Formats: sequence, C-alpha cells, structure tokens
Amino acid sequence: MDESLHTQARLKAALEEGGEVRSLGTVLGGYEILCAVRGGDRQPSIVVTAGAHADELGGVYAALRMAECLDTPHQTFIIPVRDPFGFHGFRRAVQFCVGRPVRIEGPDDVVRVLKSEGELLHEDGSFLLVKTGPFAIAFDVGTDFPTSSVGRNIEPLLKSRPELVPILAGCQRVISPYNLPMPRYGDVYDQACRSMKVTPDGFVGNMNRFFGEKEQPEEVAILQKFTETVRPALVLDLHEGYGRGFYIYVSEDRTPFMDQIADSMVAAVKAHGGATATVEELTPYWGPIAEGRTMVSDGLLYSGPTTASSFGTFWEKKGVASFTQETGGLNPLSWRADLQEWSARAAIETFTESYR
Repeated sequence: MDESLHTQARLKAALEEGGEVRSLGTVLGGYEILCAVRGGDRQPSIVVTAGAHADELGGVYAALRMAECLDTPHQTFIIPVRDPFGFHGFRRAVQFCVGRPVRIEGPDDVVRVLKSEGELLHEDGSFLLVKTGPFAIAFDVGTDFPTSSVGRNIEPLLKSRPELVPILAGCQRVISPYNLPMPRYGDVYDQACRSMKVTPDGFVGNMNRFFGEKEQPEEVAILQKFTETVRPALVLDLHEGYGRGFYIYVSEDRTPFMDQIADSMVAAVKAHGGATATVEELTPYWGPIAEGRTMVSDGLLYSGPTTASSFGTFWEKKGVASFTQETGGLNPLSWRADLQEWSARAAIETFTESYR
C-alpha cells in the first residue's frame, strides 16, 4: 500500500478515476477538502468521511477504495481527508509554520528547528511546546508513543499553566506529530500530523470537534455546512483506534434499524477474520477520556461526554444513523484499511436494502 499518497494532486487524481470530484472549500495551507460523488440519485443520501485525524490512514485508504467502486443507488458523498493540512505531513506543517524549508530527518532536527525558529513556551523532559508566528508546535521525542501523548499533554499543561491559554487560543493552529501507536513505514516525518485548535477556556480540540458550535475551524465549518445541505440518512466516519480490535461508537438513542446496520458492520469484520476490541484492551490507552465509554455489545460502544462535539455525535443528535468506526492501530495498514472498507460496505448494503 502506497503511504506516499499525500499530495493534493495525487489525492485528486485518485478520486477522479472513479467519477465526479467536488471541492468543498479551501483550508489552511491552501489545500482543498475534496469530495467524491458516487452511487446513484436516490435519496436519502449517504456520507462517508475519513482523515479527521490525518494520521489515521486506514480510513483514508478505505474511503479511496470505495470511491473507486461503490454499488448503491443512493447518492453517496465520500470525503477521504477532512484535515488536508495535517495529511500532508509533519515536516511540511513545520515548514509552513516557520515560513521556510528546514531540514528534518530525526528528532534532534525537530528540536533544533523548533528552538531556533520559535519562542519556547514550555519544556518538560523531551516534551516541547513552541510558538512560531500564528502557530504553536508540540513535539515529543520518538517515533511512537504509548498513548496519544503529544496532543493530550497540552490540555493538562494548560490547567497547570493557565497563562499559556490565551497564547495558544490566539494561534491559528497547534500542530503535533501523529499520535497513535501504530506501525510506521518509511520517512516518519513525511507522514501525517495532527492539527488542533485551542479555545479561550483551554479546551484543545482536533478536527473532529467543534461541530454544532459557533466558533469552528474552517475544516469543521465546511464539512458541517455541506453535510447539512445534502442531509444524509447514513453517516460513516472512519477512524483508527488503539490495540488490535475493531469497534464502533454508536448512539445511546439508537433505533432497531441502527442496530441492524451496526450488527452488519461487526458481522462483516468477523466474517473476514477480524476481531472486535474489548474495554479491557482499550482502557489503558484512553486515559482520562475513558469517562462514560462503555461497551454496549460485541464491538459496539458509547463514546461518553468527551466526544459531544464530534461529527458522528452531531449527526446522532439529529436522529441519523451515524457510526464512528475504529480499527486497531497496532495492525498493519493494509489490514486496517480492509476492516474499514468491509464494515463500511456492509453498512451501505444494509442501508440500501432497507430502502428497496
């Protein structure tokens, strides 16, 4: 699997091979949020998204595969990369933030660049937080982390050092390297990073937060406006989680129809030899965000209050069949993409059958 699929031109070319492609809008860095239009004209529509956390490539590749070939009469909108700035890699993001090309081939280079190009806001062991122009960059040494430590270190830091809140809230973005512990191949600094926004009250949100709120990053505002226009009845948001098992976040107010779709997704994964995750497997990774996360049934979880402003929850609140699916990040990328694709196709098939 080609992990170098990161440039806007390659992404657009891959989508155009299967049919119509729309630009929903332009975001930080001049990148477009691209949407493939597939299926037929039947309503209600279906929306499939991925890449809200740009380092979660399994969902991105599954979305691209579905854009190549999708059998449903329902009009379907596939948005494979919701954070194109982050998707284009940590090195590019740092270069954009500092305003010039820089040499980054290892962690020592990152530390050198950040300390020479920006204002050091905080340093604790190997963790750095630096402000450069209208951006902040968080970094920790290493190529993988036991949890999403880089991004998650920021919110506790702001609680202990509240004087940093207005500084970060005034930044266009806070950038960190990829967060999930998962296999990496090739040049890790060329791979996707996380972009976040800090609010005046110290909340640190990524591009899967801020839905339904007044103040939104443009990536969120563009997606919300578009999906409210097409009014989907099925929403699939493809993410990658922890451990090795597959799991889905479902609505606490779901209907029998929603259960039918969710069960078909889990069944498809198991039919291909995949395993579902357990709470015992996931809890050590979740840390403080574990509050309210409970297993409903095999492979199905409630997400709890920490995802109240996520894209999936936004549509759940509207009574839509909305599912946030997660693959275990410790698996190889090709297997993670397979699991995402099988489960999403099963959901669309079940949805389509119900409208015949």
